[in-house]
Amino acid sequence: MESEKVALVLDTNIVEKSIKADSDFKVFKISLYDDVVDLIEKYDLVEKVCIFVPEIVFIELVKHEKDKLFTKISILKQLSEELNSLGNIKIQCDECFDVALHVDKIKSEKEKQIKLIPIPKDKGQLFERILSMAVDKDAPFEKGRSDNGFKDAIILLSVIEFAKKSDYSKVVLFTQDGAFSKQQPTIKKYFEKESGKSLEIETTKDIQGYISSKYNLFVEFKKYLNEQYYPKLLEEMNNESIIILENKAYEITGVSIDYDETTMVELSENEFELNVAFVIAYEDEDDEEDYVKDARKVIAFTKKEKEWQAREKIFNYKLQ
Repeated sequence: MESEKVALVLDTNIVEKSIKADSDFKVFKISLYDDVVDLIEKYDLVEKVCIFVPEIVFIELVKHEKDKLFTKISILKQLSEELNSLGNIKIQCDECFDVALHVDKIKSEKEKQIKLIPIPKDKGQLFERILSMAVDKDAPFEKGRSDNGFKDAIILLSVIEFAKKSDYSKVVLFTQDGAFSKQQPTIKKYFEKESGKSLEIETTKDIQGYISSKYNLFVEFKKYLNEQYYPKLLEEMNNESIIILENKAYEITGVSIDYDETTMVELSENEFELNVAFVIAYEDEDDEEDYVKDARKVIAFTKKEKEWQAREKIFNYKLQ
């Protein structure tokens, strides 16, 4: 099913604590990212919501992981030297262990598992844009402060380039960076001007809570469709016995919903429009089974009080 598509984007400060809590150097684990992916799948939001990590953020996270492992190895070497001198305690430390090679390996494995927003390919043009932003103190750079903001500018420009080329209508940036939160109106306006898409900036780390609250009605509506409306609709459609094609009547042998071609649009907070695609099987003039695959029914749904009300707008085939 199709509807408004939203890209959730994570800044470094949002995922750092998740990585610290994981503390597993065998793999590069980002549990926050994985948990959000699981929730999106659980809520059946895969075609509506997707989560991304900017490449510059991923590079920074990998560097932090490499630094942590170097520190652990250094501590181990120091302990081995101190304790081995006691004679009856032996700590083995493999001097051949290559930290950089190990981190590069788990980095490559993780890259295959997550969706990255790449840094713009034209690095020269990217640098010129960031330099101009830094000199003019355009957001995310701040007037009256040092030129901190280089990484933030790369994130912003990367996400703008991504939004321009994608079919996502809105980007939600999760960040606790002061530059983004303090200059939200300016950054949002710039983002919309450059990409033609809208930007929402959220400072919460509870991304799962954000999804649950924002898409609660959507999830409820999907549940209503799957458990109540679709079974009733299929029952009604299969009660029809004749289809009219080019003024000729044919006997219907079966009706099914093509869920892949069915689309849904959220019109407002309590209103959806559903465009249901059907496959109608019928017996042709030679008593052979044939199919109509372009039958569609458009229904408007409105939630009033606690009940969904459906109003059929269009059905492009004659049945009886």
